Amino acid sequence: MRGLVIQREVTPAGVPEGVRVWLLSFALAGGRLDALMPLLSAHERARCLRFRRPPDRVRFAAARAALRMRLGALLGVPAAAVGIDIDTRGKPVLTGEPALHFNLSHAGTCGLLALSESGPVGVDIEAAGCRPDVATLAACLSPAERRHCDGAANARDFFRVWCGKEAVLKAWGVGFGMDPRALSVVPASAREYAVSPPPGYTAARAWPLRAPRGYAAALALSDPVAAVLGRQSEMAAEGG
Repeated sequence: MRGLVIQREVTPAGVPEGVRVWLLSFALAGGRLDALMPLLSAHERARCLRFRRPPDRVRFAAARAALRMRLGALLGVPAAAVGIDIDTRGKPVLTGEPALHFNLSHAGTCGLLALSESGPVGVDIEAAGCRPDVATLAACLSPAERRHCDGAANARDFFRVWCGKEAVLKAWGVGFGMDPRALSVVPASAREYAVSPPPGYTAARAWPLRAPRGYAAALALSDPVAAVLGRQSEMAAEGG
């Protein structure tokens, strides 16, 4: 499997200890679905086969296989035996290992895999080869993000903002289930974003990642202490 999914570490400088990120390339995995499927769970195999297009099947299977290989090596179990559950917000989590967080993203022939022992993590990678319709996507942007994108020189600049925003939403485990305009994620420097969360959401940090030509990518971490307190508050409100 390692020969089918090329992995290169792209963990940025300045992230907390216990966080690692790998850039995945699926370019060699095409036509080798048979070698990837045994590494997946039964549920993942069924989900994979629901994709109609072969490239989508390969991309899904290759990303999940890479994740399971990494987790299996850490836990000392076969890749297919790694237990992955879905939490109440719909985010995949590791069974019985609340301190170890992970996240995946893929686009085109590339993907990202992040593991974190420093709190909930999110990653996003986007193919930035076409000019985005900023006027349409502006409905999802905060005023600060719109101002940044209005002055963007090219599509990559826009997708740099978009990736940072999606990575934070994924670290929180909410996706676009919240009003995305309430969250602002804009580049503060070449190495880190400025993240302004809405009231009631945990603090987060985000970093741009090195990505192949034609792609943009980002990593985000949610405050682990605040995240735990938030879950405890939810349980108390529900009487749990």
